[in-house]
Amino acid sequence: MAIKYRYFIALLPLGLIFLLVACVSETQSLPSIDVSEEEKLTEEIATTVQTSEKIVELDSTTTDIEKSSSENVDIWTIKPGIVRADTTSTSSVILPDGRIRTYMLVEGVIVFADSRDGLDLSDITKTNIAGTGKPADTQSFVSNPSVLLRGDGKFLMVYEASDYPPPDQKDRILYAAISDDGINFRVIGPLPSSKLDISPGRGTLFQSVPDMVKLPNGTIRLYYVANGSSIASMHSDDMGLTWYQDKGYRLKGGHNQAAYVDPDIVVHEGGGFTMYIAYGDFKGNCGGLGCQRLVAAYSNDGINFDLDIRPVLDVGDEDTAYLDPDVYQDAKGNWYMLYGEKKSSGQNINLRVAIRGDDTATPSAVPTSKSKPTPVIKPTLTPIPEKQISKPTIVGKVKFQVDVPDVASAENLGQASIVGPSLIQLEDGRYRLYIQARADSKSKGVDGVNIISLISNDAIKWDAEPGIRIMHGSEANVDYEAGEPGVFQAINGKYYMAYTGRFMGLNKNGAEQKMHRIVFAVSDDGLSWTKLDKHYEDPENINDFASSADVHIIDGEYVIYYTGQRNIIRATSADGLKWERKEIAISAGHDSTMVKLDETYYLFAKMPEDLIYGGNPDTANDFLVMAMSQDGINWSNEYYQVVVHDSNGRELIFRDIQDPGSIILSDGSLRLFLNDDGGKNIYSIKPTSDLPKIGMRESLGANPTPKPDSNTPRKPEVLKLIKNVEVTPDEKLDIIGAFCRINYVPAA
Repeated sequence: MAIKYRYFIALLPLGLIFLLVACVSETQSLPSIDVSEEEKLTEEIATTVQTSEKIVELDSTTTDIEKSSSENVDIWTIKPGIVRADTTSTSSVILPDGRIRTYMLVEGVIVFADSRDGLDLSDITKTNIAGTGKPADTQSFVSNPSVLLRGDGKFLMVYEASDYPPPDQKDRILYAAISDDGINFRVIGPLPSSKLDISPGRGTLFQSVPDMVKLPNGTIRLYYVANGSSIASMHSDDMGLTWYQDKGYRLKGGHNQAAYVDPDIVVHEGGGFTMYIAYGDFKGNCGGLGCQRLVAAYSNDGINFDLDIRPVLDVGDEDTAYLDPDVYQDAKGNWYMLYGEKKSSGQNINLRVAIRGDDTATPSAVPTSKSKPTPVIKPTLTPIPEKQISKPTIVGKVKFQVDVPDVASAENLGQASIVGPSLIQLEDGRYRLYIQARADSKSKGVDGVNIISLISNDAIKWDAEPGIRIMHGSEANVDYEAGEPGVFQAINGKYYMAYTGRFMGLNKNGAEQKMHRIVFAVSDDGLSWTKLDKHYEDPENINDFASSADVHIIDGEYVIYYTGQRNIIRATSADGLKWERKEIAISAGHDSTMVKLDETYYLFAKMPEDLIYGGNPDTANDFLVMAMSQDGINWSNEYYQVVVHDSNGRELIFRDIQDPGSIILSDGSLRLFLNDDGGKNIYSIKPTSDLPKIGMRESLGANPTPKPDSNTPRKPEVLKLIKNVEVTPDEKLDIIGAFCRINYVPAA
């Protein structure tokens, strides 16, 4: 049966008072929260914009939703009969030949039917998007497809997947998939999520009922139900490959007070947007969100919406819920709305249709002044400037060759594995290499994952330094595993390390899982370190994930690049301790290192072949990719694949090119240090010719990297001090002064 498992209920035996939520909604099981709790939740959402302090209470004159009148320009008339039984949540796509393809869920599989008017849904075709039915599987249950025909003729689908079948769902997450024929789809991975999507009181992700529209500039905007009662959005500038969440909510509801769900958006040729949604006030005998009505909201920019709480349908029976609007226009110009209808006396949801006005009228972008009502609830939203982002592309290759093949080996160091090289040049001109080391089981007095170091005069021959630089903490500490070091020197002459601390914690589902945080330590000589009991976490990532720190100072501002959820994120700080998350700098990648060479910033990172991650990827097979920037902040989307050859001219396999760390040597030349698969060896590489600049696509010349005119050793330009900050010895780094440099990209 093709039911949109969400807000309908099963009635318990006669005489019992309570209703049981039978399927997808989970709303009935959400504990109610008072206004103060809701305000607290809002404050915790880093990306949310201002909203009204509390949900406006409806007075006695507006408690019940008014019925539509002839004054409302957006009036729909319900046609008699049922389009399809046990069906709701359709998505209608206009094909090039004028036919309408209607996607829906039937018996756990997303299917479609083609027809001239979108109303004959008898001849169905199955797609390959189906639930597995396996408990705890991320695709255990799929539902609520939204399908859009891209400009290149391919089908883009966003659908909802959950880890358990209804009514036991925990996380509900949106996934994207692409198809050439609309039948066989390739899943390209989950869409981003944040605290905007967390259900209050449950701590689970709630992303549901997506709807996509194409904007005039080519951007695809996706609207969806967030946290169970609000409408949020995200957008893609590359036809659905990469998605960015928009700030705040388009419409903000309140659990057990007012809920806005099931968005369907019409973009008008003359400008403006109409959002049709189901509004529930938790009243009536329909269960779930109450006897929902279909209402409309209007916007000039697709971000800020004015809500008209009056229904767009003549609802008739007050004990009937209306949900899941799907609005489309056929080849003759007729407007239709498919929607789900649920009677309070039954569990099934049937698909029905309404026509707009005289069948040929076009919905208005904004109601006329005569008919526009005063909104009962009007969220206050701040306009969001959109950053136009072109699609990242591999435009060429840069060749590197192995410089020192045997910098260090786990066997010679008496370790089980060594990964994540990070380097710094000391005041006396020597180089120190820090690495994450996993102790061998045969080691005496040392266990777990720690940070050790090596020293060199020329970055060629390296000697191990005795002892451990950072010893891992206890099971109760944030750095029960201490790894992925990133070292830099401050203006007070002290050295600082941003390393990854790992520990076992409970995820949002209450299951034990390894957590990642960026932890800080300080040293006078770079050899003996003191932990600062300070760490950074990213609340916008699942489990507050943050690892693989790479810290720089750019124009007097501290900048950290770190690995998030298979992406690279930038944050800034005024003091090096309190960080403000800025943006996702690289949408698909991990373990980055940045360096400045000849007035160009180069960022090296591991990225997938298609520059986008699918489900459950093997990141060990990612390419090493180079990105470029003129300011270290804004990165060109023209990427280069790094190809590495050994001394015999053989190309190294991707799995043996891991965890890059970069440094500029005293002669001005670039070196990257990497580890092989399994962490058996650390080696270094250098470019075989000049690196490209931004906008270059031609073949690279054979000239070596320019050297300074003088043979006098110098420090790279990035080490110039830009900001002076006084730090007294007894402050124990209440602030970290001005960072001089860090050259490090930690392991995954």
